[in-house]
Amino acid sequence: MWQRFLLNIQVDPYGRTVCKINLMKFCFALIALCFLSSAGFSQTKTFRTNLYIVPPDGSAPVLMDGTLSFYDNSYSDAVDRMDARKMFNPGENWGMLRDGYVLVVERRQDIGAQDTIFFKFWNSRIITYRIQFISSYFYGSGISAKMIDKYLNKVTPISLDQKDSVTNIDSLDFQITADPASQRTDRFMLVFSGPAVAGVLPLNFVKTSAQFNKDNVAIRWETADESNVAKYTIERSSDGTAFESTGLIIAAKNQSSCQYVATDLHPLPGTGYYRIRATDRDGREKCSDVMKVTAPVALANVALIPNPTTASDIRVRVNSQTSGKYNFNLYREEGRLLTSKVENISIGTTDIKINPNQPLPAGIYRVEITGPDGFRQTLNLLIR
Repeated sequence: MWQRFLLNIQVDPYGRTVCKINLMKFCFALIALCFLSSAGFSQTKTFRTNLYIVPPDGSAPVLMDGTLSFYDNSYSDAVDRMDARKMFNPGENWGMLRDGYVLVVERRQDIGAQDTIFFKFWNSRIITYRIQFISSYFYGSGISAKMIDKYLNKVTPISLDQKDSVTNIDSLDFQITADPASQRTDRFMLVFSGPAVAGVLPLNFVKTSAQFNKDNVAIRWETADESNVAKYTIERSSDGTAFESTGLIIAAKNQSSCQYVATDLHPLPGTGYYRIRATDRDGREKCSDVMKVTAPVALANVALIPNPTTASDIRVRVNSQTSGKYNFNLYREEGRLLTSKVENISIGTTDIKINPNQPLPAGIYRVEITGPDGFRQTLNLLIR
């Protein structure tokens, strides 16, 4: 019986047969369960999103997936047994990213100065979709909401419930196109902004910096006059306007003078922007100045083709951004130099063949490449 209640097998407007969870009934069951298990639940803020396909023939939109959030100070911001992880389906998937998990239902503390839902959307098609926003018990809270589309760099205000209605419904249509970037799974995020908290956060950012170190970014800052500060959150942006958390959260020391460092192990390619958000125990916040960092451009990319290979076919492919003289040295694993070669290479891609002047037994070797402007890279080579 439960299969018939929760599962729905149908042909969608594009002729594709799908078997998916009946989300209306599934969410209804979850809400009913919450009502049974939570005292005083009826006045809890709720925010729900539904994902629809908008058929091109003008027929009624088709519900594909959805999420549900509850906000009350009796809940925890950490992912725990009060939250529900998403069950993936073969069609479109729409969930919420939180602490490395994809959730379909979450319970969080009441919205303070700011809170964000990071949506994840995958298995999309080149069609039009609609996101429906359903909010309850937000009236009088002073909370506002905006949906950020990272692909279009567009911010859309989302209306919350009005005075004459406990529940408010808003919607946003968007398109998936032939551009692969329109299908990015983290395309959407919704930001709640709470009412301003009286008073100024007693904190001074004395010095801030963000610097590339090979394949990561080190964010450093110094503060003065820390008092009642709870945490620092490192935020990142691709355009310097729409920021999102990197997941790096540092506990405050609350001393007269403090130094901190955090490392972003997965920086954005090219140019990125960082800022530090300080939050105190009363919900007040203060952001540092924005810091801009640009990934260094590689002087050259080198690779062995193929690898593993034979002694008679040792080739190095060089994709150089700088023309000049390059040195190629072949070493045994223990460090003995076997052969050297010098080539003048122009900007672009060049294949260099290395001819050892002696037989090479099977084993591991090293190829060292040096070039203009201090370029140096060592590659491991396997001879079969």
